Amino acid sequence: MANTGCQVTARAAICRFARFSVSRFLINLYTMSLDERFNKAAENVKNLKSKPSDEDLLELYGLFKQATVGDVNTSAPGLLDLKGKAKWNAWNGRKGLSQDQAKEQYIAKADSLVSSLGLA
Repeated sequence: MANTGCQVTARAAICRFARFSVSRFLINLYTMSLDERFNKAAENVKNLKSKPSDEDLLELYGLFKQATVGDVNTSAPGLLDLKGKAKWNAWNGRKGLSQDQAKEQYIAKADSLVSSLGLA
């Protein structure tokens, strides 16, 4: 079956639009500042289709705190506060990591979770 002029024109328009969309996405990706990409990643984590594992959540928590506050600045919670202790340990485990490095690692982890769990 031969292509009609409309089919060729429509196909070309779709291809142009797809190329434009991909190009625009890549430009936005490379022109967004680290803080903008970090904030976008944090927003994506809030909108995941399903809840990540506790291990993933602790990793995200530790990276987020290191990225936003820096090295842990509070004393460890008491032995009976298991959840608080786990969160503190996740943050304290990032001690010495720069805030920018923590942001990059957070973005990578968030992107990995978006890829595996999807966005709502």
